Amino acid sequence: MLNYHLEQENLFEPHNLDYIARTPHRPLDTISNYVVEALPKKLAAIRADGKPTALVSQLVEETNALTKPFTLSAYRELGEEEQQIASLDVQMLQSAVIHSHGFPGNNLRHAAEVISAYLGRPNILTYGEIIVSNPLRDIRTFTRNAVGHSESSFYALHQLIENEFIALNERLESAQSYLQNCSSTSAVEELIDATDILKGCRTMMGLLQKMPWDHYETFRTYLHAHTGLQGPSGYFSHGVAIMDLRFAGKRLTKEFFTSLDADIKQGYYPDDEKVKVALELARRDKSLVDLALKKDDPLLSRSIRNFAQAVLEFRGAHHAVVKTVVPDLLQDKRASTRGETMPSRILNGRIQVYQKILENLVPLST
Repeated sequence: MLNYHLEQENLFEPHNLDYIARTPHRPLDTISNYVVEALPKKLAAIRADGKPTALVSQLVEETNALTKPFTLSAYRELGEEEQQIASLDVQMLQSAVIHSHGFPGNNLRHAAEVISAYLGRPNILTYGEIIVSNPLRDIRTFTRNAVGHSESSFYALHQLIENEFIALNERLESAQSYLQNCSSTSAVEELIDATDILKGCRTMMGLLQKMPWDHYETFRTYLHAHTGLQGPSGYFSHGVAIMDLRFAGKRLTKEFFTSLDADIKQGYYPDDEKVKVALELARRDKSLVDLALKKDDPLLSRSIRNFAQAVLEFRGAHHAVVKTVVPDLLQDKRASTRGETMPSRILNGRIQVYQKILENLVPLST
């Protein structure tokens, strides 16, 4: 089998991750090598063993020995990108041990605690690490073979969508600035561009429908919340949070703002400074919906409405994926990876926000 690259056209195709073409990005040397090359094999053996006690003990011993040489001083010397990947590697080791029903050794716990404290993050694998910081040319996964390809595709697709949201939110930021400076025409142009980008993201989201549900079930095991902390979840997408704040603002629920404040403080968001800026504007009634409602401009109202409709379609695509891959999540029969015990309330709540926005915009768009 020929080696392949993790490109959008290859996502969720019938590939074997063991044949992926890699450009090694291993900031922690032996630790990183173990995460990429050995960990998926170790976990596969544990899952296949009816009584894996000995294999789990071996995993605990190996990961503890690997992390013994770790020092904060050496970690500090790494570049910013390398620090992010190094944190990902250590947190993946910790998650692998915990979700294999083992207890991390002292060295591994120390490395994870020191890195998370240095970065100002919770001591758990975060969305920012597994999605945003995961290097696509040397992707980290908990699984291998066909399941590993589905897992790598899942991370890669979300990273690609996050990258699109950077461009989308730049358009929304410009539109806000134009409206505050009384330039509705330029704001409309930015909103049209943002809407087109979001429609592309909706199409990308639909690719998740191709993922076999049993593949997702396998790697999802290692993404669960643990030790009272919140696990990696799309709930912590900084791109989506910024979009919601810049566009909908105070029309988001009070619960959203309360949770957002706490989650930013605890370091769950990968780009919390930009989230903070968007949050401040929302609280000052400077969201795009707030600004548009103050103007009597049919073209602006129509562009606001079109964007809100695009958000509904994007969230609808996500809702359809959840219904296909993890239907019991919508029935609150299991917790989300974040640890939310009633995930349907969160998923449906965001949709309802945009439905209400559309209802309120009807008089302006006629």
